[in-house]
Amino acid sequence: MDTFDPKISDIGEFELLAQIKQQLATSSPHVILGIGDDAAAFSLPEARLGLLSSDLLLQGVHFDLSYTTPYQLGQKALAVNISDIAAMGGVPCYALVSMALPGDCPVAWISEFYNGLKALGEKYETAIIGGDTSASPNIIMISISIWGEVEAELLLSRRGAKPGDQVLVTGNLGEAAAGLALLKANKQSSYPDLVQRQLTPIPRCSEALIIAHGRWASSMIDVSDGLVSDIKQLARESNVGAEIWLDKLPISQAVAEVAGQLGVSAYELAISGGEDYELLFSVPPNKLNHLLQEFTRQQTPLSIIGCIKTMEQGVCFLGENGQKIVPKAGYEHFSPKNSGLVMRKSRFS
Repeated sequence: MDTFDPKISDIGEFELLAQIKQQLATSSPHVILGIGDDAAAFSLPEARLGLLSSDLLLQGVHFDLSYTTPYQLGQKALAVNISDIAAMGGVPCYALVSMALPGDCPVAWISEFYNGLKALGEKYETAIIGGDTSASPNIIMISISIWGEVEAELLLSRRGAKPGDQVLVTGNLGEAAAGLALLKANKQSSYPDLVQRQLTPIPRCSEALIIAHGRWASSMIDVSDGLVSDIKQLARESNVGAEIWLDKLPISQAVAEVAGQLGVSAYELAISGGEDYELLFSVPPNKLNHLLQEFTRQQTPLSIIGCIKTMEQGVCFLGENGQKIVPKAGYEHFSPKNSGLVMRKSRFS
């Protein structure tokens, strides 16, 4: 007997919303009203700032369903938003998830998407408390808005870097870009860990809290568009320049091997690729040793990859012999050179 696999058009919007509401029920004591009303309501603790961010993912631009499962997409959609909150030194609390969906999208696909979304939300104590749905002619669009909180005196931003500060980054660079290249070449079985870095990124929440609570950083940003773009954004907001040392970049052996197979430089993957969601931040010299000592007790490594310069000196990248190089830019929406299919903020070829 054939099994019936209902589409959204078979059950309608209100039945879909009822299923989502049941699937995403939260027991958070701070949520006063969740899914089902005109707006969600939640209580606010005293002496904290609210952090609000949003992200948009469009099928064919930010994700490819030929190698992304709905569960993975649900996790990634929320992870990229949580990373924004972490980069401010905050903790994620609540999220609103809106989707535009074709009528022939299977209900089972939506259910798996929300399973992935909920699993990551539970891991990072982020409740899904509302959103919206709409019909789409032929593609899927996902929009997530996230609310986080931070103690006022611990707030971090892209502003505050000073000449003489050191530039640091958590983890390794280029792994998500290498994973994307493997997926496009249908070689995902070769380096599954790199592929996972692309499909299900890990926001550096615990690391960000250590940096914020120790008051080590003068500025911070997450590496989403690629190191080239993100250090320029940080420098622009702080009205400074920066010098990045390529021979100090944390590049794993796996990324080096994939780069060799692709015939590209591992440095190119590390600085022009995106979606690593590592933390890129500046640290005053007098705080550096204390920070490095603190991170010896953490599993996530830290690397010193450059220093902050004056605004007049601009942002430059130095090769192994100290020569200046001009790297490929990271991904930028609406740029003519970035036309066509790309994954979110991670074009490197």
